[in-house]
Amino acid sequence: MKILPFLVLAWLFLGAQGGLAEAFSISVGRMAVVPGLVFALVAWIGVWATVPAALWSAILLGLACDLLWGYPKVGGVGGTAYIVGPNALGFFLAMQLILSLRGVMNRKNPMAYGVLAILGSVTAQAIVIAVLSVHRIYGDAIDWQASHEVGTRLAGSVYTGVVALVVSYLLLPLHGVMGFPAMAYRPGSRRF
Repeated sequence: MKILPFLVLAWLFLGAQGGLAEAFSISVGRMAVVPGLVFALVAWIGVWATVPAALWSAILLGLACDLLWGYPKVGGVGGTAYIVGPNALGFFLAMQLILSLRGVMNRKNPMAYGVLAILGSVTAQAIVIAVLSVHRIYGDAIDWQASHEVGTRLAGSVYTGVVALVVSYLLLPLHGVMGFPAMAYRPGSRRF
């Protein structure tokens, strides 16, 4: 994978996540469901990139999410707490899942990106919820209620899958620009 196109796409998707989050937000009851645009990029990279490039890109994008979006503090203390690690760890483990499943997916079918984005996002958000719940239990002053976050983040994961399906149509032509390896397909060969 080429580093410059990756950095440009990461910059675009991180900017879109921060700038368009409210525009893409859907209200479901008392929840505001927001898609993970950055994770849609993670899922696409996971399908095409080599294993080391995919894992490092997941860590870097998760770390960028950790540093850009914090968590409000409790009790009117004010400010925002930035906790480095939950998204980086969640994206890394979700990438492991995507790498395990990509061999049985049709890479040229946009539905594959949607399914992998849903499964990976659920995995990443479960890790984020677990890590931040441990932080809250051990006294960090973050405004965090795991019972509320489970529903919001699960619905957001499904929404992320829908967005990844749409975004995959935009990203598929960039396969060559990103420098991903070509699919090893020889006519007459079988995968199984």
